[in-house]
Amino acid sequence: MTLYRVTRASTALSIYEVEANSEAEAIQIASASGPGMIVSSSDLWSSVNIQPVPAPIRVLPQGFGTYLRRISGGEAEARAALARCQQAGMKWISLMVEATDGWVVPLSVTEIYAKVFREAGYQIFVWTLPGNTRSESVEASVAAGELVLGYAEDVRAAGIMLDIEAAYKDKPEELHALVTTVANGRSPTQSLGVVSYPIPSYHKDLAWSEFKVCDWGSPMFYETAGNITLVNKGLAEWSEIVSVLAPSLDGWSGTGAAGAERLKQDIIRVCGTVPTVRVDASAIWSEQQMDDPKRFIVLEMGIAYNWV
Repeated sequence: MTLYRVTRASTALSIYEVEANSEAEAIQIASASGPGMIVSSSDLWSSVNIQPVPAPIRVLPQGFGTYLRRISGGEAEARAALARCQQAGMKWISLMVEATDGWVVPLSVTEIYAKVFREAGYQIFVWTLPGNTRSESVEASVAAGELVLGYAEDVRAAGIMLDIEAAYKDKPEELHALVTTVANGRSPTQSLGVVSYPIPSYHKDLAWSEFKVCDWGSPMFYETAGNITLVNKGLAEWSEIVSVLAPSLDGWSGTGAAGAERLKQDIIRVCGTVPTVRVDASAIWSEQQMDDPKRFIVLEMGIAYNWV
């Protein structure tokens, strides 16, 4: 059934709102009804479908994911990375597009990695970290946004991540240009995530209000995760900016059993204790810097959170 607005007039215009299977049926139902809301004079029947158009469903990250930075090589390298992510029970990846120094991953390489991971059932995100050269003008910021949009379209990415750090401090116009370019240019299903400092109030020279158009956020709890008070403060402040959080965690510090235990405790402080999970996703920085003990811990916690 569809909701129709039907109008009719002989000496005065009447309006009806009826549910029907077709426009003709809607007019038939209205014609059998009493006078509707009388508005003005006319002598025609007409109807308009006023069923609300549903908002697009944008793809959000789920479970543990990881950053693949400065990727290179071909299918062999991509499959090796896939095997490591599968070992950790990862569900999504974020492929670098541009680094702060202006280095850009060749699109041909990104296409190979995206294809390999997509065929294995992974969510594919693309992520960009524009630096000082991009933030020095509105035009350069727009170009940075257009670059990542092109990669996202080419590899059919589930979403786009903007990594916004020092380069965009005290640059509100440039930041606005970057964020709105991507927010307005993405496909209807692509989500927009922002990655940035863990505690917004400690970085007031960044125009945080620009991120309210984003679908989700990833506070970089790399060093902050060791302090539960700061974790709680960061999560609370970020929750005022975006409604969904997928925090980024440190996967590079330490090695072996000690490094794995440190990562486990960081995960627990940020993501929650079993069975209470505070967020629905988390990103580990970075895939290339993790070792097998850390991958085992990520798998263990993913199973505990029912993320695998």
